[in-house]
Amino acid sequence: MDQVGNPMFNSSFIGYAEHRLILDDHGQPVDYEFLMVNKAFERLTGLRASEVLGRPVSALLPGILQSEFDWVRFYGRIA
Repeated sequence: MDQVGNPMFNSSFIGYAEHRLILDDHGQPVDYEFLMVNKAFERLTGLRASEVLGRPVSALLPGILQSEFDWVRFYGRIA
């Protein structure tokens, strides 16, 4: 699914992305993939839905797993 048919979702100025966590054999988050983004997400990040959906963030943003802020663990705690 690329974008929801909800007009509020698509016309919002707030960027939105829905992710799916990718877990290792021990159930720990090691990556995440994009399931859905809105137009504002595309405008704010420069990343297009056609390029990101279904792909792991580590393939899209090399080095993100080594960045100072641990995005994968952050989203894992939320989930």
